[in-house]
Amino acid sequence: MPDAAHRPSMDIEKRSTVSGPLAYLFTDFECTGLDEHVDEIVEIGIIGVDEDLSELFSYTTLIQPNARTIERIESQPIVLAMMEANGLIYELREAVGGNDLPDLATAVSRINELIDTFGAGGRVTLGGSGVATYDYTFIKAQAPELAAKLTYWCNDVGDSRRRWRAATGGDLVPIDAGKNHRAFEDVTIHLEEARYYRALFQKMTEVFGGSDFETVMAGLESVEKVPAG
Repeated sequence: MPDAAHRPSMDIEKRSTVSGPLAYLFTDFECTGLDEHVDEIVEIGIIGVDEDLSELFSYTTLIQPNARTIERIESQPIVLAMMEANGLIYELREAVGGNDLPDLATAVSRINELIDTFGAGGRVTLGGSGVATYDYTFIKAQAPELAAKLTYWCNDVGDSRRRWRAATGGDLVPIDAGKNHRAFEDVTIHLEEARYYRALFQKMTEVFGGSDFETVMAGLESVEKVPAG
């Protein structure tokens, strides 16, 4: 059996010395399944960052499970196998009947407090991998007060990754290979991947002297004409 004690089964919040304001809320949820109207969020990983993707705060927690939570996981072989591999199911089983973990409403309230503390009064943008079609659907269905604080669009690095693959046939960085489907570990990987894409775009505009298509393509063509050696 994987080590079920590889991380604390409690909520952990950390704050940075960076001042902000908050621009993106990178998130990753582990859930009992894919249906936001039936399944439960069982683990949350959050990293709040500013416009430069510098970390302002992080928050991670398991959500207090009950017997139905475990039954739902065990009824879905793919979900169960994944949680057995990363140890999450063992932590959840041990937590049933306890009261050391927050329920979803308490965890969402804490996230909203962090948004209010570090934000500038406007809405923030959800970030991560697959957040537009997965995490955001759970937020809208189960945490509407958090959804009300988010912009209508997401900074979905998974979408950037797939578009890069489609255009180039490869990956910008092989960073996604290290995911183990634990919320905080995965959101940390997704944020780092977003930083690579940001650095690429910024470097292109710096080297070519502009951000519009014509300027960038003209810069690339001039590079191609430089003799090798």
